[in-house]
Order: sequence, then structure tokens, then C-alpha cells
Amino acid sequence: MHALLLPIGSTGDVLPFVAVGRALRARGHDVTVGANPHFAGLIERAGLDFAAVGDADEYDAMCGSPKLMDRLHGFRFVMDFVSTLIRPIYELAAGHRSSLVVAHPLAYGARIAEERLGVRTATLLLSPAILRSADSWIKRTVRWAADRLIVDRVVGPPLNAFRAAKGLPPIAHVLSHGWDGDHLHVALYPRWFAPPAADGPRRLVHAGFPLHDDGDRGANLDAPILDERPLVFTAGTGHRSARAFFAAASDASVRLGRPAILLTQHREQLPPVLPAGVQHFAYLPLSRILPRASALAHHGGIGSAAAALSAGIPQLIVPFAHDQPDNAARLCRLGVASLVWPAHATGARLARRLGSLLDSPSVAQRCRALADAVRPGVGVACDVLERYGGVEHALAGAA
Repeated sequence: MHALLLPIGSTGDVLPFVAVGRALRARGHDVTVGANPHFAGLIERAGLDFAAVGDADEYDAMCGSPKLMDRLHGFRFVMDFVSTLIRPIYELAAGHRSSLVVAHPLAYGARIAEERLGVRTATLLLSPAILRSADSWIKRTVRWAADRLIVDRVVGPPLNAFRAAKGLPPIAHVLSHGWDGDHLHVALYPRWFAPPAADGPRRLVHAGFPLHDDGDRGANLDAPILDERPLVFTAGTGHRSARAFFAAASDASVRLGRPAILLTQHREQLPPVLPAGVQHFAYLPLSRILPRASALAHHGGIGSAAAALSAGIPQLIVPFAHDQPDNAARLCRLGVASLVWPAHATGARLARRLGSLLDSPSVAQRCRALADAVRPGVGVACDVLERYGGVEHALAGAA
């Protein structure tokens, strides 16, 4: 089988596709990842074939804009970017008609290739926010408003114009299009993190967290600071407007009298001089450092959340936009996290919340319990995808 994987987004969105791709390749399948050229090195280091989708400069410009992580305008900003990828993704999928296409939920061009050309296509769900159940009038109103925004003002015009050119009817509900059909959705998170919703996709399989990062990168994993169980702070790989977050992080570390690691590839986001006991690293794989940390303070990205759950440490979430508030709410309900909105994320408040998390026996107990419940989901995802792609021998692990 040949699989064409189509991620969209930042490193946190690409890494789960790379994890699935590596596992499929280990099972003897050929794998191509179609992604922004910014990720060519990451994909090629994983031993996977790379196909360019979009422009690296456009990706860098998107990540460099403050709009990306703006809670009010970030969704519109991302969807404007997504609309430019409809045609190149369609054309790439159309060129792989005999392949199994595994696409990000926003890779709309892949769904058009599925409908028009019969390309076998599955969707890989990285987080449950897009499936948020409309179980109240507020959520139904939000979902309706989001669909209207997408259809009327953002993706809708170019998407439906492109569909019309391919002889397909317009889409009225972009977010939930195809949920009532046989299209396969594979959730890379467990059921206990987000149970299936009654109004979600009809064909949904919970595989579990991928628990994969770019572990081949990163230096200083033997840094003495890791022997002191530091606090770890990250605002996500795609966030370049997090100066206030890192300033508060440094202050919180001093207030608590605890060592801290600040993770960002953009040194300009940090204070000019870091306090004693606070160190900066451009990159360290969370899977290898969090078992040696005391807590993770982060933006609410699903990959960071999964790594902290697996390590059994508490989490402080400062959610900025996109799926981050939904992930944060779920982690708080699970009893392993606390939430501070960015506008209120001062050093004093971060220190108080982190201190409460670290001093709580019930939080520690929940962290240990959920760490025991975390199971790598890549194998199950591959089992299901193989079956969907027509590989007869691969059903044993699917559930």
C-alpha cells in the first residue's frame, strides 16, 4: 500500500502524521508526506518521502503574525491560509488515486478528491475541539456561527467555487461535512480524554495519543538542571508572540524558588537577561525531559498535553486560541491541570497556580492514574488505516 499523508499546521500538527507515517513504513508500506517545505527536514529525517504543499515563506509569515494566536481573530486568520491550500492539496491527492490518503481535517482538497475521483481518504483527528458536541444552545449557536463564517466569508467562497468547477454541489456546513457517511475519522486521543459525541462523525475510531516528537533533535539532555526536576514552560512551536508568557514564566520561577526551562526557537521572545536557575533551550523533546520535570506550563497544544499526561506531571495551561481552550477545559475536568487566561497570566498568578498544583495530593494521584492509562495510539491507528486501505491482514489491534 502507498499512503499519502496530508498534515496542515505547525510542528505539533505535523509530528503525529510523521509518527503514523513511520509506523506504516515499518510495516512495509510506501509513505509520502505532503506538507509545507518548512517541514521537509523533519519529514526526511523520519525516512519518509516528501512532497511540497504551499510556500515556506507564506508559512513563516503566518507564524510571525500576532493574529495567529489571537483568540478572536486567529480562527479567521488560519482559515484564510487554509483556503489557499485547497487546490494544491486536491492536485496532490488526485495524482495519488491508487493511494490511501490520510488528511488533516482542514485539508479540504483531499475531501474533494475523495468525492469527485473516488480517492480513498481518511481523516486524522489530532484533537477533539472540531467535534465539540452541540449539547447546549450556546454550543449550537457557536457551531452555527463558525459554519456561517467559514461558508460565507472564508473558506466557503474558494472551496465551493472549486467544487463547482469539479461538478460537485456546494457545502453548507464545512466543519461537519461528511460526518454522516462512511468516511473514516481516526482520533489520535483516547476515549477517556474525549468520548464520542452523539452529533459527531458516524465512523470514528479512538486510537490514542501518538506520543511522538522529534526525539532525534535536541542537545543537552544531560544538563544538570534536569536533575533538579525543573518547571518546563513552552508556548508552542508555532507561537512567535509570547513575550509576556515567557516574562511571567521567569518571574514565576523566581517566586517559587524553583529552576525552570524555557523552550522556544525564538530567543527574541525571552527577557534579555534570565534569572539564575532559569535556562533557555531552542528545542528539547518533551518525551525525554518531562519525566524529569515537576510540571509543564504550556499553551494547551494536544501534543504537549499528551506528553505531560504520559509523564504523570501536573499542567498549567495558558490557552491562546484554536483548540487550546477546549484541551485546557478537558485537562482541568480530568483533575490534572489548572487554567489561566493569557490576559491574566502574570508571574504572581502563574506562581500561585503552579504552587497549588504541586502541593495537591489529589492532583498528584490523578496524574499517576492517567499516566498509567495512557497507551500509544499509533499502532491502533495503523491497524485501522490498513483495513480501510484494503490491507487484509491488519485488523488485530483495531478497537
